[in-house]
Amino acid sequence: MGAQLIRLELTGRMPNAESDSYYVVLTDNENLTFEDVSKSLYGSLLEDSKIMEGSIIVEMK
Repeated sequence: MGAQLIRLELTGRMPNAESDSYYVVLTDNENLTFEDVSKSLYGSLLEDSKIMEGSIIVEMK
């Protein structure tokens, strides 16, 4: 049986942003942070996206 997914609601501010961003993530990694998700989306290194393995962003604001 697969790992149990949890729902994380993460809020934070990207560098130079005027307002906060918000992510809802289904994940098996309870230690995932706003910074991890942001780097996976906007980072230029392949390693940045690997933190999201087993996770999916279901909402962004």
